[in-house]
Amino acid sequence: MQREKKKRFNQAAVIAEGLSQILNIPVVSNTVIRENGTETQTRKNRVERWKNMETRFKIRNTFR
Repeated sequence: MQREKKKRFNQAAVIAEGLSQILNIPVVSNTVIRENGTETQTRKNRVERWKNMETRFKIRNTFR
């Protein structure tokens, strides 16, 4: 969220909207939530980035 405020847009949302239009399917934007932030990944290799993000996201129960 802090990065989104800094950039003033959500890159994932922009990509999802484009795919939604092409594939003619809805975007569900509140299903995956980020549990907590991470340190910068700019100097990490692929494996380190993967491990850094491994447990950061949860799926929200949308069937309530």
